This record gives sequence, C-alpha cells and structure tokens, in this order.
Amino acid sequence: MRVKVPDYYKEFRCIAKDCKDSCCAGWEVDVDERAQEYYVTVPGEFGRRLKDSTIIDEDGIRFTLTPNKRCCFLNDCNLCDLYTALGEEHLCDTCAEFPRFYECFGDLKEKGISLSCPTAADLILRRTEPLIWQVQEADDEISLNEIDYDLYMQLTAAREQCFLVLQDRTHDIIWRMIVVLLFSNDIQKYIYKGKYKKIEKVRNQYADEDFLEKQVRKWMKKAAKHVDGVENRTELLNIYTKFEVVNAEWVDILAKAVSDNECMDEKLAEKFTAYLKNQQIAYEQIMVYFTYRYFMKAVYDYDLISKVKFGVVSTLVIRCVDYSQWFLKQELPFEDFIWLAHLYSKEIEHSDENMDALAAYCGSDMRFHVEALIASLL
Repeated sequence: MRVKVPDYYKEFRCIAKDCKDSCCAGWEVDVDERAQEYYVTVPGEFGRRLKDSTIIDEDGIRFTLTPNKRCCFLNDCNLCDLYTALGEEHLCDTCAEFPRFYECFGDLKEKGISLSCPTAADLILRRTEPLIWQVQEADDEISLNEIDYDLYMQLTAAREQCFLVLQDRTHDIIWRMIVVLLFSNDIQKYIYKGKYKKIEKVRNQYADEDFLEKQVRKWMKKAAKHVDGVENRTELLNIYTKFEVVNAEWVDILAKAVSDNECMDEKLAEKFTAYLKNQQIAYEQIMVYFTYRYFMKAVYDYDLISKVKFGVVSTLVIRCVDYSQWFLKQELPFEDFIWLAHLYSKEIEHSDENMDALAAYCGSDMRFHVEALIASLL
C-alpha cells in the first residue's frame, strides 16, 4: 500500500506532561473492540478499575469522565495510568493514534496530524515553506472501500490545483480562498450531473490568470452588492455559539468575537490586516490543512462544495477570533494565534455533533452560500 503524508508528519512528537493542553480532557475517549477484548482479561485491582471505568451502551464503548471532564485514567501529573500499567501496545486506537488521522482511497492511505493538538498545531503553523507531500510504500493493509475511480482521479487533480492556488503567495490569502471556493463551486455543478470528465474543463479555465482575475472581481462585486459582509460574519459566529462545547474557554472567546466583529470598521480592519501581514502564511497553512483533510472525502458523498465551504468558514472564524483577541491590546502573540487555531479544531473537528451541524449548514443555509461567504471574507 502507498502512504501519503505531509512532510512535517514524521517530525511530530508528543510532549506528554509538558503539553499546555491534554488530549485526555474535554471529550470522551472511545474504546475499540480489539482493546476492550483485552481490557476484560486484565486481572487484579487495575482490571477492576478498567471494568468500573468503562461504559458500554448503544453509543459504543468509552471510558468515563471525571466531573471536570478529564479521562478517568489521567492522573494529577497529566500522565496516563493505563499507559503506565499496561504499556503503549495496549492503548485503545483513539489514544494510540491521536492526533494522527488517516483516510483510505483504495491502495492509497493519506495520513496527517490534527490542529486540535497544540504541539501539532505549532508544527503546522510555524512552517514558512509551502507544504509538500511524501508518498512511499508501506506494509499497511489495503482498504477494500469502493470509490468511483473517474471521480477520484478528477478530484485528485483538482485538489492539487487548489494547493497551487493556496500556496501562490503573489496574491493575498483572501483572494486565494475566494478562488478555491469558486473553483470548487464550478466543479460541483458537473459532479451533480455525473459528468466527471467535464471537471478538466473547469481546471483549464482556472489555470488561466486572466479568467481568474475576471471571475474573482465579478464575484466580489456581486457579493458586496447583495450581502452585508459584517452582518453575515456575525451570523456565522452566532451559529457557532449554538454548538456543543468541548472546552469552556472557547465560550468566552467566541462571545467576545461576536461582539468585536459587530464593531469592526474599515479602518480597524485595515489595521488588523496590516498587523497580520507576516501571518498570511499561517492562514495559508490552515487552509491547506483543511483542504488536505476534507477535500477528497467528496469521493464518497459527491458533495465537494460543502467540504470546501467548511475549510473556508473554519479559516474565517479562526481569523475573526484572532481579530477579537488582537482588538483589546492591538497585538496577538504567535503563541496565542496557535492556541486559538488549536481550540477551534478541538471544538469542531472532534465533535461529531458539531461536524454534522456544520455539514448541514454548508449544504443548505444561505449564510453559507458562496456569495455570502465571499462577502464575509472581504
């Protein structure tokens, strides 16, 4: 089997108790059946602790949480008692893999690390060079999932084109995000019709700089005319306030972002943009991350535009939160920038409830329409 990874993938190392956050707090830890089969055989006092700390119901198998939402095996030193007692080889898949993720497409497995881990986020967002990927042969078991090969090949080429656009630093990151949004929207029209070979026509169009310039200007003008960008951004942020909460810190951060966005004027926006000039690359890395992780999932449900909208909205919300934190002191240390991106990912990407809600919004809500999102980005 071939395995594809971003070039920073092998640099990741868990820093355990030195981490400012804990992947063992804030969310439930799902236990896979393989691990559970072993856990029920563990004798003695720790075996009893395992039994008493495991919930099995119609939602699956998981460990209990303490009242302050910490895994029951996370001790006061932020170390795992299960790891200490049974060894790394007996961790459940959730604990053994995090923050790594993977997706299989026939004989290709794509792997990455999640922004939800602050150490991974630091690794991803401090990178200044354009991201590249490495593909090599591995002994991983080949997935038997069925995919439409023609659509897969077209989406693969389209995603590579998105990466080229997102990493083209001759343009502002907002411009690049709009291009990817429009590009994916035009591709989606042919996916709906089942005319996958026509996607190549869209790719050729969007490879033409003159076409790009005219397309982006046309949509920016249209969006500014029909949608109040500030109002739509506020509504998007308000939608996020209704989601499931993983970390209580996020509630206050999001509430402040809603309030500060409403009082943003053109002068402040320009000042914030100028302040973040050197952090354009970090927003690029965020968009590349979401594009790498979600774009190709459209091969399963034929809904590409929702995947791209999710990446655009996620980057937009992170940017709004950044503005809010910058607003008070007119500064935003890069460590705080990384922390906020990590919090967003932890709140959204690791909550099935929140991801399902966002998928529904991206699919049908007018506030997530392409025109509305472009107005919100401007």
